[in-house]
Amino acid sequence: WVTVDNNPWGMVKSSGEQTAEAFNDIIANSTDRLGQTVSSRAAIFIGGHSDSGYSVIKAMQENGGSLSFKPAGYIGADPFGIGDGVPSLKIHCPTFAIGFTVATCGVALVQAGLATYNITANRNRVLMQIVNNKMNCDDQDQITHCIFA
Repeated sequence: WVTVDNNPWGMVKSSGEQTAEAFNDIIANSTDRLGQTVSSRAAIFIGGHSDSGYSVIKAMQENGGSLSFKPAGYIGADPFGIGDGVPSLKIHCPTFAIGFTVATCGVALVQAGLATYNITANRNRVLMQIVNNKMNCDDQDQITHCIFA
């Protein structure tokens, strides 16, 4: 599973183009970096959390992105994009989406994990819904959207 951070230490990571460039570089140079442990036909799963997860979906070819390979799957830890965000995109590979039962940290359920599940076109999808019972993102004892950070 390969995930990238196209804007380290920055909160906004919505560039599908920067994400595609990072993934393309990793895949093109995987044998040089990892040696023969990587098969030339490796099944590459891609993914991310929140805005990074959103930029990964934007990088996919079906959304006009410049990802140079077809991912074997997508793993999204409550991916969320501002505006039209995730519901405006498509996913054509198997998807494992993680979402919540109660919105936290200003992230609407229908624009994050649940949306990722819903936009997966091929029906090869799983939604793991985490039961959380409070909306306060600042409470350290609560399970929230930001728990993946």
